[in-house]
Amino acid sequence: MKTILLLILFFSFNFYSISQNRRETSHFYGLEFQYSYFQTNIKALNSFLNTNYGHSITDVRLVGLNFKALTEVNRKHKYDSNFSFDYVLPTTYMSTSATRSFDIKGYQWGMMILGNDLLYKKKNVDLIFGTGLNAGKFKLHEDNETTTVDFFNKFLAPKLTSEFRLIFGKMCVGIRAEYQYDISNKSWKSTTNEFLPLTKFTGYKIQAFVGLGKVNR
Repeated sequence: MKTILLLILFFSFNFYSISQNRRETSHFYGLEFQYSYFQTNIKALNSFLNTNYGHSITDVRLVGLNFKALTEVNRKHKYDSNFSFDYVLPTTYMSTSATRSFDIKGYQWGMMILGNDLLYKKKNVDLIFGTGLNAGKFKLHEDNETTTVDFFNKFLAPKLTSEFRLIFGKMCVGIRAEYQYDISNKSWKSTTNEFLPLTKFTGYKIQAFVGLGKVNR
């Protein structure tokens, strides 16, 4: 319930700020390379993995590209938006007996719309809040002495985004924080009749990025 109230409050604040905004301002747009740290609370899955392998998934690391663009509603309303693709860096975990292993990999698409720059009067600094959506798939591959099994879990998650960006001519560096709330089916699908505990990929992501582009004055 607290998470739902937080989502409602943030969405309301963001769209209210947008409705009150009447400006033409500078916005960086271009291509960014990003490295991400994703932390999610998957207690049931980790309990299963600890029991069977003696390991748990503490975090997920991703690398990807982000295209920073402008959304122009009309002459007086220009907003930050972005479209990204991230690849989960594969991580392999061995059981304590070294007879079984599993690895996790996957990908994620994301977008932010109607970003609201709170420092729009600053030419070389941005502090942006926005809303958006993440979607993707995680794959867990299990390998033992006799069989291999692949598990798949797709997710769809509305998100809240905040971003701090420093602009140096045609380059930028910055950090981005996201919180996503998974609203999709929590079940894993597998290539056999085996199953994994229900998993919800709700959590936060921290990204560091560097980009090349231009500033729209």
